[in-house]
Amino acid sequence: MSDPLKVTMTGTVAHLRFARPERMNVLDIAMAQAFGAAVARVLDGGVARVLVMSGEGRNFMAGGDLTGFRDTDDKPGFVRAAIDPLHGALKALAASDVITIAAAHGRIGGGGVSLVAQADLTLAAEGTSFTFAYTRIAGAPDCGGSWALPRAIGLKAAMEMALLNEAMPADQALRLGLINRIVPPEALEAEAMALAARIAEGPRVSQGQAKRLIRQSFDTGFADQLDAERAAFLNAAAQPDFAEGVLAFLERRAPRFQP
Repeated sequence: MSDPLKVTMTGTVAHLRFARPERMNVLDIAMAQAFGAAVARVLDGGVARVLVMSGEGRNFMAGGDLTGFRDTDDKPGFVRAAIDPLHGALKALAASDVITIAAAHGRIGGGGVSLVAQADLTLAAEGTSFTFAYTRIAGAPDCGGSWALPRAIGLKAAMEMALLNEAMPADQALRLGLINRIVPPEALEAEAMALAARIAEGPRVSQGQAKRLIRQSFDTGFADQLDAERAAFLNAAAQPDFAEGVLAFLERRAPRFQP
């Protein structure tokens, strides 16, 4: 059987492709373990600035492995074997400076929607739809969906997705804030990689600080957030990129940040 996930590096951009199109890239145990291992390799190398996630075939990801759930007598054990490497990888990504981009297409369900929601940025192809689907099978959200959805689209809209399991079309997802942009299907990967390359040229420390500050802001009081901003800015100001950024702005030229 072929590898369920393909990893390529283009400079400082890592590209993870879910590569089981014949199974609509479902999150079975093999896919979960491959994702966990791939994220660990990307982060351990210290080279990647941006991580792009995409899926081969008709779908970015259809969700969890329902066939596997059906066929096992130990359903909690099956869930643990899949969810532990996924959640470990997502925690590591959230704690890192690496910016994550999802390139979504097709009919996306369950864990695929969660991955889209918790990514730092998401592009979606025209015609993409999103169905949360967990309560349809009497399951519960995973892969950060219950955390990311209400932050992206609001409490009421997230509750509607979770309880009614109706497909959300791309234009509605854009309007609510689940995704950032809609692009033609044939341009999806190129647009995602171009966006990743643009971000990878930016200041690493500054971008990492912005990512962490924004992500923690929902759970941090105003005074504590101000303290965190102060610490982050002091750290950023000590970096060579800050001096270059200020000078470039004043000289009206493009900055040349460190790789």
